[in-house]
Amino acid sequence: MDMQFLTDPWAWWIQPFTDSSTMQRALLAGLLAVLATSVIGTWVVLRGMTFLGDALAHGVLPGIALAYLLGGNAMLGALLAALVMVVGINVVRSHSPLPDDVSIGLLFVAMLSLSVVIVSSATSLGEDDLNRLLFGSVAEVDPGDLWRQALAVLVTLAGAVAFHRAFLVLTFDETQAAPAGAATPTRQPRAHGPSGSVDCRRVRGGRKPPRIRIPGCTTGHGNPHGQEGAHRDAHGCRNGVPRRGHGPAGQPPLGFGNRSDDGPRVGHHLLHRDDRPCVGRVGVSVPAFKRIGEQPMPHSVRAVIARAKGEPVSIETIEVPDPGPGEVLVGIQACGVCHTDLHYREGAINDEFPFLLGHEAAGIVEETGEGVTNVTPGDFVILNWRAVCGQCRSCRRSRPWNCFETHNATQKMTLDGQPLSPALGIGAFAEKTLVAAGQATKVDPAARPEAAGLIGCGVMAGLGAAMNTGQVGRGDSVAVFGCGGVGNAAIEGSRLAGAHTIIAVDIDPRKLELAREFGATHTVDSSEEDPVEAIRAMTGGNGVDVAIEAVGLPATYEQAFYSRDLAGTVVLVGVPNPEAKVELPMIEVFGRGGTLKSSWYGDCLPSRDFPMLIDLYLQGRLDLDRFVSETIDLDQVEEAFEKMERGEVLRSVVVL
Repeated sequence: MDMQFLTDPWAWWIQPFTDSSTMQRALLAGLLAVLATSVIGTWVVLRGMTFLGDALAHGVLPGIALAYLLGGNAMLGALLAALVMVVGINVVRSHSPLPDDVSIGLLFVAMLSLSVVIVSSATSLGEDDLNRLLFGSVAEVDPGDLWRQALAVLVTLAGAVAFHRAFLVLTFDETQAAPAGAATPTRQPRAHGPSGSVDCRRVRGGRKPPRIRIPGCTTGHGNPHGQEGAHRDAHGCRNGVPRRGHGPAGQPPLGFGNRSDDGPRVGHHLLHRDDRPCVGRVGVSVPAFKRIGEQPMPHSVRAVIARAKGEPVSIETIEVPDPGPGEVLVGIQACGVCHTDLHYREGAINDEFPFLLGHEAAGIVEETGEGVTNVTPGDFVILNWRAVCGQCRSCRRSRPWNCFETHNATQKMTLDGQPLSPALGIGAFAEKTLVAAGQATKVDPAARPEAAGLIGCGVMAGLGAAMNTGQVGRGDSVAVFGCGGVGNAAIEGSRLAGAHTIIAVDIDPRKLELAREFGATHTVDSSEEDPVEAIRAMTGGNGVDVAIEAVGLPATYEQAFYSRDLAGTVVLVGVPNPEAKVELPMIEVFGRGGTLKSSWYGDCLPSRDFPMLIDLYLQGRLDLDRFVSETIDLDQVEEAFEKMERGEVLRSVVVL
């Protein structure tokens, strides 16, 4: 075998480029191509559109073929074909629910087929001409080609630098791109069944998705006859009582003002119909509304308010403004009662009373402000308190889940003219709330609001502590200290991640029993035995790979620290009291190695994680319904706080 390419590398690898100007130009052309494609390719790969390069390379062939046959400029033909390809891809993406790779593939096949038709119909083309047309010829690169290619590379690099921030936001969180100033294509909502309705076969157990309730509409959405059952009369009333937001026939819907004798309906909600369709939770098109007049008018809604430290909450009527630029008005359907809300009431977060409580919520977008493109009226959304900015030092380092400058609504909701402090920037124990656009994450509308809303805080914190922060992997051993809502979510997350051993630790036998239902393989009652010794006994004397502390107490944190294996990980997701301190011997911290982490909101990226978790829920792989202990009304929140402190519930959920 001739091994000259190894024994004489000069002749094979270097001399061709020193002796031949043709090879030198070919090398320069290749280097210029690498420079441009490496920059562009980074964004393409990160956005999951790797098919795009192949599609464009083949999509330009019709333009080249036509230019060749007509005696025109092949580069101009390729440019025109590429523009047609790009515009076509965006048209398909914007007007269909198809995934990006399918949109690209359709145009790829169409353009490639067109080039084959053109080439096949050209009888004047020989085999050599065909090869040159399809593959080009590196030997034919001339100085003019190099100058043009160099110019194209400079334009590419300049564009990458000039639009770096927009590319960054689009790549890692497209829903935040519009508020951050980057243009995004508008995608049509995905249909879930015939005529846009939800396919109930996709919902676990064949459960039908709940109906949407749009204020001011006198028909039962999701029911073509406008009735929700035989117990409703012809006026939409149950036992003679009109539904909330509905009035008897011939009268205005309740809560929408009164109709004067000689004019339109008046009141807080002076509205007129728009021709735009508004897609409700079950995909049923219902009329959208917009306001008449130039001056926005506030919405008067009922809400749960904490007026002073330690005092019971009260139900008040507050004013919620119309959304301004980058803001969204959301009609709340369900909101979980979280320990964080209790911390606000007790003044443990800060003393900026009065607080509008509630943050673990799901609902329907009712109105959007100027510049909002990630959601539209009628979208079913989960609210989050991490609307990433795309500009802070963490976002610029491609870590948007740690964003240090998250967005909240600019305008204030008020009580008797006094600005309210919404819990975690949301304030969802209310019939409506105002949030930044990035705080509303669109998800599959087939999910039950009372279950979906829990992803907005506690469930996400626990799942993320295991899956994102703790990086639990297949075959790992995990111990979770504290089996409340967050702790059980961490157990569920560990199970989803493939952990082999999941040990639940608590002092309440009822919670330990529930933890087994969420996926715990072992339980430890720490009021009866030393949890560290028990965990070591269950893991062959080694300890666990990941210990998750979901209580926020120094004692349980120390137990988590000592219960892990060498080089193991401790994750603190329980929120500690500001005065709490933990003392650990430095030699133990050093000698045990591993990682000590805090989990902020489960290190989640809502636009990435919320839709994924809802999909898992609808597939029956994530049991969100089990977290819901009871559903309550707004005026039962104080009672729910008491039940939560007594450990009687996992989650009480306010349903509106």
